Amino acid sequence: MIQPIEPSRIVRRPPNFEYKREAYKRARREAWWLKVWQTKNWRTILLWPFSVVYEFIVLVRRLSFRLGVFDVYRAPVPVVVVGGILIGGVGKTPVVGALTKALIKAGYRPAIVARGYGGNSTHATVREVTRDSLPTEVGDEPLLHLLGNNVPVWVGANRSAVVQRLCEAHPEVDVILSDDGLQHYKLARDIEVVVMDKRGKGNGWCLPAGPLREPPTRLGSVDAVVWHHRCEKLPTREQQQLQSQMPDPARPNHFAFKSHISDAYCLADTRTRLPLSFFGGKDTLAIAGIAQPELFFKMLQAHNIHGHTMALPDHFMFDEAFVKLMDSRHVKYVLMTEKDAVKYQHLIKDNAAYHERFWVVPLEILDTPELSRLESFMIERLDGMRKK
Repeated sequence: MIQPIEPSRIVRRPPNFEYKREAYKRARREAWWLKVWQTKNWRTILLWPFSVVYEFIVLVRRLSFRLGVFDVYRAPVPVVVVGGILIGGVGKTPVVGALTKALIKAGYRPAIVARGYGGNSTHATVREVTRDSLPTEVGDEPLLHLLGNNVPVWVGANRSAVVQRLCEAHPEVDVILSDDGLQHYKLARDIEVVVMDKRGKGNGWCLPAGPLREPPTRLGSVDAVVWHHRCEKLPTREQQQLQSQMPDPARPNHFAFKSHISDAYCLADTRTRLPLSFFGGKDTLAIAGIAQPELFFKMLQAHNIHGHTMALPDHFMFDEAFVKLMDSRHVKYVLMTEKDAVKYQHLIKDNAAYHERFWVVPLEILDTPELSRLESFMIERLDGMRKK
């Protein structure tokens, strides 16, 4: 559950809402491409020659780092990179959160680094995330990490510089988790974890003909592959597709990771909670500024919540103009993800008119044997490094 943030400074003047309309259109384009990339069709075939060039550049770049052509920074503590080879949100952030909690329970003192997507950090900017930080400065996911895990969180485009500054400021930290950054080879890593979802490898091609940032063979070189299942009530056909991509017992470094949405809580007062069944049949609007907003909407529909929906681009930044737009939408309840809540909360402040209208639907991790196996795998690997 996120905690209230005390706004420490004036929020910048919101831009013209025309920009927001363009962002909404961009979200629809992104969703369209994610669908196109699932198969080999005439559009992707036309783009395939460019994918070959892209894949060659990716391989040469990675090889250059391995051969020492480019400098690589090695941190004084183990670095665990939780990333992906698939475009579109696969759910890395909850995996990082679950691993962070497991490490704390095991006696480690972890910290988290991230790029800070959605924030205004430049390549040279390195920031520590605090409870006074605004999402426009540090991004939405880093702020969510801080509020959910209560560990040091630092952001910046240059992850090597971020890790270096973090270690200087927090000498007590003994392991660092990087939320994304699998392709940031300038930072040496001790453990690589790749998160996948029900889309699998898509059509198996790299950008721009497919959804892959790196060739599918990359999965064979990482330490662990986590298959994230975010909805326990999938239609039969999708459930069968997911089962075919669940971990093979013959591959012990593949893990299943399950999450689900749980009781909603009031954005203005996190102590007030309502079961999702309360919103069934009610006048609702679900908004989602995440990589795959349709997943959130489908989870709600599985709980009989069939109201209006508004899909927004990933890392979408809300402003006062958007709040006015919400005021013009005469729906009784607005439902949002926790990732959206950290960006929306400082805008409504203590306005009593919003207390019963805006509700946050959190994503919670299921405590399964597979999760325990993943946590044990990570701790055993780190314990082994301590003994060396």
